[in-house]
Amino acid sequence: MKKKPYQYYYNLLVIVIALTFSQPVLAKNKVQLGVGGGPIYGMIGLNGEILCFDRLGLTLGVGSITGLNCWTAGFRYYLNKSERRCRLRIGSVYGVVDYQFSGINDMEQKAVVKGFFPFIGADLKFSKNIGLNCDIGYRLPESKTTTLHGTENEYINLNEAIITNEKGVDFSLGLSYHF
Repeated sequence: MKKKPYQYYYNLLVIVIALTFSQPVLAKNKVQLGVGGGPIYGMIGLNGEILCFDRLGLTLGVGSITGLNCWTAGFRYYLNKSERRCRLRIGSVYGVVDYQFSGINDMEQKAVVKGFFPFIGADLKFSKNIGLNCDIGYRLPESKTTTLHGTENEYINLNEAIITNEKGVDFSLGLSYHF
C-alpha cells in the first residue's frame, strides 16, 4: 500500500517529538516574532514561534501576496542549544507554499497552492534579541489544492486556465525578535 504525503509528515513529527523529550531543557528565549518573505512567512508576512523546549519550536506564518491570504503552520527542530549565536535547524510547515497567476481572455485569475515545505536553515543572532532567519527547502504541493480567488464571472472559461502545482526549491528569509 502506497503512503500518502501527509503520512510521512506525521512520521517525521513523531521522531522530532521523541528527540525533544529525550532532552527536555527549557529554552531561555521562548518566543520569536519575525517579518520576512517565503513559504514560512506566508509568502510576505509575519512568523511567530513558541519554543516548547530548547530544541522544538511550533511555528505559524501569516501573510499575503497581491491580495491572496496565505498561511503556514509547522515545527522547527534545532540541532544545537539556544545559547549559540547560530542555531541550525530542520523543520516542516504545511499551508500555502506557492501562488499562481493565470490570464484568460484578458482576465487574471489568482490561485494559492497548499502543501508541505520541509526545510533546513539557521537562526543567526546579531544580538541577544535580534536575528536573521534563513531557510531553504523543497515545495511539495498537494495535487488538488488549488484555490481560485475572484468572482464567478471571472471563471467562465475556467477549463482554459493553466494553473500548475509544481514541486521546486524555495527559500525564506526574514528578521526576527527573540524574547
